Amino acid sequence: MRRLTGYDPDTGHAEPGWAVEMRFEAACDLGLRFRQDAIFWVSGNRVCVAKCGPDGERSEVGLFSDRFDMQETNHPAE
Repeated sequence: MRRLTGYDPDTGHAEPGWAVEMRFEAACDLGLRFRQDAIFWVSGNRVCVAKCGPDGERSEVGLFSDRFDMQETNHPAE
């Protein structure tokens, strides 16, 4: 798990979040559990947004390198 900040390069809007390696279906289920409308899914350098729910349809929104800043974090392992 790594801390990151996602942002829209056009508007400058930014939000902190987490990057976690997991299967797409598990990520959608986790999003639903925490009442998220959608998640970002990254494959290679491509970023998609996907609705949390049964359809889980993905729409590409751009490149990871253009939309996210990774941050080093020292958080305790659980």
